[in-house]
Amino acid sequence: MRTRTFDIGKDSRPVGFVGWATFINKDPENEFTNWLDTLRRFGEYTNLGGNRTSGYGSMEYIQYKKPSTIENAPDSPAPSEIS
Repeated sequence: MRTRTFDIGKDSRPVGFVGWATFINKDPENEFTNWLDTLRRFGEYTNLGGNRTSGYGSMEYIQYKKPSTIENAPDSPAPSEIS
């Protein structure tokens, strides 16, 4: 992330940031997981922070899904069942 000032035609120049932020939910079975997911998705429509009507605070929610493997895929046979 890096900070950046923006010229809005006034004496003061607001400061924002440009970059990526990654948030990891280490306990996806937590009772708050659904709420957090809803708020992250809602943030794409409402944006974050101040000066949102000027285009500040835009975000994109990208959900990471860990690729499944033979060992942890729910419908794959156990290793002893593979011939």
